[in-house]
Amino acid sequence: MMPGTDRTIKALSTETCGCPRLLVLFIKLEKSKESAFNQKVSISLEQAETIFSQFDIHGGFMGDLIGRPDYWSAINRCKSEGDKVDDVFEFFCQHPRWAQSSRYEKGLPHALQGHRAPCSVYMHHSKARNLTLYMIAASEAEDWFPSLRQRIGINTDSPDRIPQQVSTALALSPFMIHAIMSVIAFEQSIDYVASVRDKLMTQIKHVNDYSTDKGPHNTKLRRSEMEGRIRLENITKELHLVSQTADSGIAGSHMSIKIAEKMLEAHSMHIMPTTTKEPRQQESPAAAAAFIRDTHGMLQYVRDSFYSQKDWLTSYKARKDTAMNFVFNMVTQQDSATNVDISYKMSNDSSSMNAVTILTLIFLPGTFLSVSNNHPS
Repeated sequence: MMPGTDRTIKALSTETCGCPRLLVLFIKLEKSKESAFNQKVSISLEQAETIFSQFDIHGGFMGDLIGRPDYWSAINRCKSEGDKVDDVFEFFCQHPRWAQSSRYEKGLPHALQGHRAPCSVYMHHSKARNLTLYMIAASEAEDWFPSLRQRIGINTDSPDRIPQQVSTALALSPFMIHAIMSVIAFEQSIDYVASVRDKLMTQIKHVNDYSTDKGPHNTKLRRSEMEGRIRLENITKELHLVSQTADSGIAGSHMSIKIAEKMLEAHSMHIMPTTTKEPRQQESPAAAAAFIRDTHGMLQYVRDSFYSQKDWLTSYKARKDTAMNFVFNMVTQQDSATNVDISYKMSNDSSSMNAVTILTLIFLPGTFLSVSNNHPS
């Protein structure tokens, strides 16, 4: 965290202001075998406890803050501030890790060892104080922080400041940063799905090429069945990796859909009325209406896109199964052809042996008689 953040947090947690205010804390996670969950956090335990105490942050986020992989539901909770009941709400979640595909390619130089750091996003919004607090815990090496900074206009000259116009928009629509982070997660998943598709199509091409090589006019592979078996073995291994990656992608898409739906539910509950689906003009300034609608639209887009993505990954998994079955059938047919060929050759050898036996039976007595006649008595 930047110097002076402690004082800023203390002031924000106690002061009331008429204009909307936004504070975003970037918590860096760095790989460390000595730390819990193999992640070192760029915030001290004392600072974390102070923030959690002053803003009454849900205890479940503490594990996410220090890099714990979270495979559970997003949390949406209303809180009370003084005598104002349900005046404060919080929402936090952890996005699936879409930069994980290379960890399945064991044995290759670029394969990952272990899991990447997760990205956890926490939001606290107080209506009375006009305050929105975000805590984002992620790896600096990932694309989360650079993409968010670029989208909200943070530059290298003043990394601790958000442009006034942008910060006002973000403060007026408390879920907007959540929506932006969801869009970033979806963009990461696009590369993941493209990787699954490319690897699958490569193996399908290998299967088609092998099928063509095994045509009736080609006798080369008939002389080298071991070469064909090695090719089919490599195709099977690669298809298995595609299957693992697709399964993880389907699970990630399903979890992303649940997060987006939970976020839409919370956005409708806290920011928009559940019946009319229009911004609460009496609770939000008129200028916030467009930002609130944009946020809701972004969340709907992310949810619908992940539904489509899940369908594509399921389709790729089905095509993988078809290719795997085809490879299995080719192996079975090859084994059958080999057995028939061996039986045919053995039959020819058996016929030859029978002929030799018959000739031996015919000529052996004559040879015996000839030897007997030539032998002196």
